[in-house]
Amino acid sequence: MRFEPIDTFAERHIGPDAAEQAEMLRVLDCRSLDALIDEVVPAPIRLTRDPRIETPGARGTRRGEYELLATLRGIAEQNQVFRSLLGYGYADTIVPPVIQRNVLENPGWYTQYTPYQAEISQGRLEALLNFQTMVADLTGLPLANASLLDEATAAAEAMAMCHRIARGRKHDFFVADDCHPQTIALLQTRAEPLGIRLHFGSLEQADFSDMDLAGALVQNPATDGRLHDVATIAERVHAAGGLLVCATDLLALLLIRPPGACGADIAIGSAQRFGVPLGYGGPHAAFLATHEKHARQVPGRVIGVSHDSQGKTAYRMSVQTREQHIRRDKATSNICTAQALLAIMAAMFAVYHGPDGLRRIARRVHRLTAILADRLEQAGHRLRHAHCFDTIRVEPDGATVAAIRAAAERKRINLRYYDDGSIGISLDQKSTLDEVNLLLDLFGVEPVTTPAEAGRVPAEQRRDDQILTHPVFHRYHTEHEMLRYLHRLQGRDLSLTTSMIPLGSCTMKLNATSQMLPVTWPEFAALHPFAPPEQAAGYRILFQQLETWLAELTGLPAVSLQPNAGAQGEYAGLLVIRAYHKARGDSSRDVCLIPVSAHGTNPASAIMAGLRVVPVQCDARGNIDLPDLNARIEQHKNELAALMITYPSTHGVFEEQVQEICAAVHAAGGQVYMDGANMNAQLGLCSPGSIGADVCHLNLHKTFCIPHGGGGPGMGPIAVAEHLAAYLPGHPVIANREDAEHAIGPVSAAPWGSPSILPISWVYIALMGTSGLTRATQVAILNANYMAARIGAHFPILFTGKTGRVAHEFIVDLRPFKESACIETDDVAKRLMDYGFHAPTMSWPVPGTLMIEPTESESKAELDRLCDAMIAIRAEIAQIEDGTLPRDDNPLKNAPHTAAMVTASEWTHPYPREQAAFPAAWLRDGKFWPSVARIDNVYGDRHLFCTCPPVEEVAAQQP
Repeated sequence: MRFEPIDTFAERHIGPDAAEQAEMLRVLDCRSLDALIDEVVPAPIRLTRDPRIETPGARGTRRGEYELLATLRGIAEQNQVFRSLLGYGYADTIVPPVIQRNVLENPGWYTQYTPYQAEISQGRLEALLNFQTMVADLTGLPLANASLLDEATAAAEAMAMCHRIARGRKHDFFVADDCHPQTIALLQTRAEPLGIRLHFGSLEQADFSDMDLAGALVQNPATDGRLHDVATIAERVHAAGGLLVCATDLLALLLIRPPGACGADIAIGSAQRFGVPLGYGGPHAAFLATHEKHARQVPGRVIGVSHDSQGKTAYRMSVQTREQHIRRDKATSNICTAQALLAIMAAMFAVYHGPDGLRRIARRVHRLTAILADRLEQAGHRLRHAHCFDTIRVEPDGATVAAIRAAAERKRINLRYYDDGSIGISLDQKSTLDEVNLLLDLFGVEPVTTPAEAGRVPAEQRRDDQILTHPVFHRYHTEHEMLRYLHRLQGRDLSLTTSMIPLGSCTMKLNATSQMLPVTWPEFAALHPFAPPEQAAGYRILFQQLETWLAELTGLPAVSLQPNAGAQGEYAGLLVIRAYHKARGDSSRDVCLIPVSAHGTNPASAIMAGLRVVPVQCDARGNIDLPDLNARIEQHKNELAALMITYPSTHGVFEEQVQEICAAVHAAGGQVYMDGANMNAQLGLCSPGSIGADVCHLNLHKTFCIPHGGGGPGMGPIAVAEHLAAYLPGHPVIANREDAEHAIGPVSAAPWGSPSILPISWVYIALMGTSGLTRATQVAILNANYMAARIGAHFPILFTGKTGRVAHEFIVDLRPFKESACIETDDVAKRLMDYGFHAPTMSWPVPGTLMIEPTESESKAELDRLCDAMIAIRAEIAQIEDGTLPRDDNPLKNAPHTAAMVTASEWTHPYPREQAAFPAAWLRDGKFWPSVARIDNVYGDRHLFCTCPPVEEVAAQQP
């Protein structure tokens, strides 16, 4: 008798059981799952062997959740959690348990999607508006975005923003040499392809006379703790015709003058120390704030205030929402996924503590730092800078650095050791007087017994204005009130805890609990990204195993885990291709061919990588138009750098000629970049390597189960062919590669991007194994074809392969109904909310359509519910077409219907309240009510308001 685990995972992850799969195959008139795959996936690209996924701790081919987590715990325990006082823009923090348990560890928050459907996203939109209000208040600049990927990326986005504001006519950007080293390195990565000339030095002494200055970056407090006179620097930069970007620290801004008050034009930084774990570098939410006149140039998402059809205040994404799909190569940024979940945590940290609580934290950290600085000075040690907030740089007197370092390591303390022999110390929220005395002992200084008042912020730089005055920062300081606030907001949002989210190209699959548990283990969550490598041995094991598995699954032998979003993976992959061509003396190769059906981040990333975008047309079946592609290749054969493709295509089909396409590009000297957005249709069946790609990025937040978090975090590692391996991203602080001689510069602040969420994908792959991953792909394709067959009997399905099948997603054509019933995609999308569903992807890649991707982890019952909802909506459209319902007053035009609407004393519509609210029988067992009616998007953009609305306005709308 074989005693195999009884808690295996694959059958828990895959929704339809064997009987349901057989029933769906009968609907498709297909004899088996393998036969269906043979009809869908072209034979020439099929794998000739199964990927080898060797899982530690596996017993045979079956993997139990309990045993695997025990194996991972053993790996995690090889990490050593020292007390890291290293700084570099990362500080340990106390995560309030009420926020950890009810946001970070709560699927009601982390399984939400980016809030494109605002009516069913009001909770996280309010939370993100709190984040923007917090950032705007603390930086003294009125307009903040809803998060960026990390501080270094935010600095690069600010640099590019300065360049755009100057209309590309000014190409010089000055960087203070006391910025964080990872920020400087990432700016160098970003600047060169854009033609921006970087200059380094002291902003107090810089000579701008020979520069066409677009802008300058100052870090305040600096990387070594120095406090700059930002106002004087701003005057100098403005006099030279540039804009000033100030990288800053939100906790410091409780005590020091904000950048806006000092004349800075843009403020950036990280919100990590506001209650977000270190996580060995991420994920963390960065921020960017500026003046309202620059609103159209702000990268990332901006949440704004509007109203709904009933006049109620409502929130939505404003200005540049999904702009990559609209502006493509002219987009302000390729930022798509940001860090919404972490921004929400940081905002709730501020809501929970309020301005007084935050000041107490800041004053405590600063006072402890000042006490440490005073005692060290009194003992004869020299401080590099007199003024500071939480960081000092010490030149030891007498004691050698080696002795101090050895003593610190014995005490399990990490300090920052500069090349010149000085030592950096950064205190944080967890610091205590005992810790200060421990540090003093390292330097041979007597302990403090009676601490005196101490401070090192000069009077002229102290902050004295009111902050965080909105009531939301004053109401929820008890845990009961905070708990209820979080759950009230959660209840306004539709997540995977409610129903399936069938967004095409987004792969909203199960984020299993066993995958999520390790994220908050201290061994993963509490490491500083620049801790000595020997303290992260467990992480190195995890990285190596995950890279090996991803290489095996993609058929590409080298992997970088550094890109911390899908679009960053695109950017990194294109930079690798660019570096390869340059190394071969082909610097003139700068043309990137991109199909018109591509995700909008593709052309945006290509422009950021210094490439010229040339569009390629698609044919009537949704495939790349081969004659047009060949013409473009011939036209640019001496300049061709790359072709970007998505496979299966964004039209939901496996293109038969994909190998021919790749061969044509290679014959002209180009490289093939495959966007990995649709890898969920490839795993175990084919691979980027098998189709001929040289580079691909992988959305771990799609195919490999990292949750979307309401708009981030994500991860976008890249896999490359052998000839490109030497050019994968390096890092200036911690070596993340054995041979970095030819590496491109970093694309993320931390060496491995956002490491603390990588265990999610590790657990998923390890639990599924080769057979489970392959079966998941097959069932994803089965589910899509089953739904396409049911819905296709009522709506046109726009694209299919030559056998009439679709891949893992399909496009429903709604365009005929605009003329026949005055119904558009928005109307169907909002009506689906009344059925308890998030809409499929709207009007992309084809305007006037819906793209549906069910994933493998939805049950047949859930698939049928969505099919039934779509069929019922088609019946309502028919009633409009035949005149039974008016074109301007019907359940679709008035959707979504809120509880307030259907319980109002007056009902003037020509259809019953029951049809409005309960159009399907299953809704009586559990109804998700949108909290607002249809939102006026035009009003929101014309009246841009991006901080918490005045309390009087909200109060006036209360019943």
